[in-house]
Order: sequence, then structure tokens, then C-alpha cells
Amino acid sequence: MKGLRVVLLACCLAVAALMVNGGCGGGGGGGLPNTFVLVRVELPGQDPLNIDVGTSVQFVLAGYDANFTRFVLTTDTWNLSNVQGSPGTLNSNGSFNATGVGTARVNATWPNHVVQGLNIATRPFQAKISGTVRSESSNNGIAGVIVVFYDDTNTEVGRATTNSSGAFLASVPTTTTRVNLDRALMPPGWYAEWLYRGVRYSSVVTNCHAVIVLSTPLANGSTSNMPDAIRLTPTIEPPPPPPNGCQ
Repeated sequence: MKGLRVVLLACCLAVAALMVNGGCGGGGGGGLPNTFVLVRVELPGQDPLNIDVGTSVQFVLAGYDANFTRFVLTTDTWNLSNVQGSPGTLNSNGSFNATGVGTARVNATWPNHVVQGLNIATRPFQAKISGTVRSESSNNGIAGVIVVFYDDTNTEVGRATTNSSGAFLASVPTTTTRVNLDRALMPPGWYAEWLYRGVRYSSVVTNCHAVIVLSTPLANGSTSNMPDAIRLTPTIEPPPPPPNGCQ
């Protein structure tokens, strides 16, 4: 009987240790790896640069092993940095309430690892633009591209991040007329020049923006689509021609 109590106590301690260290994670299988090649804050299923004011979202901490298998980690240390404006409040469980307009960086901690934070932006109730960024040669969608929107004065008014299929959904004011890409945050492997409706533009030439063509006019509370994709050329191919759309 005493031996049974010892075994039960050992099992309870093992379960408690797993709970403290984040469980078995999202990668399936037996426990967490001893180390991760990447640990980062994520907002699954939503663009962190377009969080609507008045909504609540749930951030998660994800770790990736050498095979890039994803594990969801448990941490109670969340915080905001680089706060501009009044974006909202971040709870100890990673839940965020968007109470106002602003920007920030969401941070978390994980023992003995550098954690990659996540930049966020909260937007007011306004119009939305949907579209895609694709490879010029393969037509495949390109993930992780930052699409930037401007008005007629070349003032930035919004931005969005493409998802795994190359699609994006941006929250913008109805004064939005132009689009470009953020070269500084571009995924590796793509030239700075890009193609839209048969004309080439550049993400490194000042104000070399394209005039957006939409399926319907912009209106607050409605989504307008860019039927024509923005297209990039991979750097494994010869360089594209110089931009001819800069004004």
C-alpha cells in the first residue's frame, strides 16, 4: 500500500510539472522539446495590424522545434511595449481588449528563450479592403507581406499582413486611394519591384504607389475588393524591368 502511494505521488508531481511547463503543446505527441529554434507571440486567424476597436482577441505563445513543429506554450507573463495612443489592455492570460485606437507590441516570456514579440494596431470602425499578393511566375500566394495604404497626399492610412494564402484584409478610411509594400518587412526571396494591373512599381522608390482599383467604392462598414492581385518576382529569377508606374 505504501508503494502504491509513492507511485501515485510521483504521477501527480509529473502531471503538475507538465502543467507548469505548458502541457504537451500543439505539436502532438509526448511533451515539449528541451529547446525551440523560434518562440513567438501569435494571433491565430487574424491580422494583428487590423484589430477592430470594441473587440477582444486572444494571443498565444508558440514554440517551433528544429522540424518547425508548432507547440502552444503556457505563460502568465504578458505585457505591452511601444504603446502609441490608447490601443487597449492586455490580461495575464494573453487576452486583449481593444478599447481605443493605437499601436503597441505584445510581449511574453518563456524560460531560457528569446521571445519574438508581435506588433499590433487597433483601428476604428471604417472601410475595409481585401486583396491578394501573389508570385508573378507561379501565381501562388505569398505570406507575411505588409501591404501599406495611402491617401492622395501620400500619407499612410493603414496596413495589413498577408496570410498563408497571400490574402489580406485592411481597415482603412474612405480617403484611401493608393497602395504599396513595406520593403523593410518583406519576406526574403522577393525583389523590391512589384506588378499591379500590368504596371510596375517599387517599394524602395519614394511615393512610387499604385492607384487602387476596387470592385465597389469604399464605405464605412463595408468591404471593397481589389480584383487584381499584387504580384512579386522571386529573386531566383532574373530581375524584373525597372518600375514604370512611379509618378
